[in-house]
Amino acid sequence: MMRGFGTLISILALVLSGYTFWITQLQPSSLSVLTSPKTYWFIDSVNGSEGVWVTTVIGNKGAEPGVLVDLSLAVVNPGNEKKGFVAAYELNEESQDGWFRVGRPFFPVTLPGRQTRTLTHVFYPVEDQSSAQVLSEPGIYQFVFTGREVVNGQIRSLNKQEFQITVSEEDYLEFETQTDRGAGLFLYLYE
Repeated sequence: MMRGFGTLISILALVLSGYTFWITQLQPSSLSVLTSPKTYWFIDSVNGSEGVWVTTVIGNKGAEPGVLVDLSLAVVNPGNEKKGFVAAYELNEESQDGWFRVGRPFFPVTLPGRQTRTLTHVFYPVEDQSSAQVLSEPGIYQFVFTGREVVNGQIRSLNKQEFQITVSEEDYLEFETQTDRGAGLFLYLYE
């Protein structure tokens, strides 16, 4: 009886250690991207292009390193005109003069297992789209935020996040008056 009990305990310990090894060393990466409830919509004073800053938290639930290969943002304005944006740059920290500086161009983000990283990305319109401004009137704007990761050599889409931004009449007028100076407007996302 004691011999069988010892064997049972040994088998249980072997199964638990195998499971622990899989969880801590072999589990494939599983990235998730969460967006901040605050975004910044602007008109670039250099090229006149519309853009959006979005702060993201990228997490890897797996044990193996994960690679986020791209981020994209689709925006639909109240007139049902859709425009796509792609992550073009990472934003550097705020400088002493109170302005943010554009950092390096967007590269794939590699994230070790079981870690998170917070980054602010600057999204610019996809090149083949018209130059019509998306933030063109007060109302409710639909945001769809997606990304793709590489898992075992295959590209896989991340779960998309959908949000709404309500742009009030006051916010829109403030945006219109500030865009001449290359400034923009802080807006808040609501699910």
